[in-house]
Amino acid sequence: MNPPAWLGRDPVFGDLDGVPIGSAMFRREVYDAVGGFDETFRHSEDMDLLVRMRERRVRIEILSDVVLHRRFHGHQMTANAPTTAPLLRSLREKLLRERAGPAEDE
Repeated sequence: MNPPAWLGRDPVFGDLDGVPIGSAMFRREVYDAVGGFDETFRHSEDMDLLVRMRERRVRIEILSDVVLHRRFHGHQMTANAPTTAPLLRSLREKLLRERAGPAEDE
């Protein structure tokens, strides 16, 4: 409800700005295995978490039922567009991990 004009719809899921993390469910083991939220992200730490889950081949299922309504207002961080695209940072870091090779704990 009341989304900011800059926030577009996800071309795959149709939701505003992708899969809302507030409606996501995943096992604690999965969250821990990917390192949880990267707190260095000012925006889109949830998108980065999903990128890392996909990188580890975690299966993501999308329900067609509405399970969450989000309300946007001017006091949320989402009210102002980030200065740089956080997804680009997530993807750049993914490429760096791929170039570095498998982690020692894998």
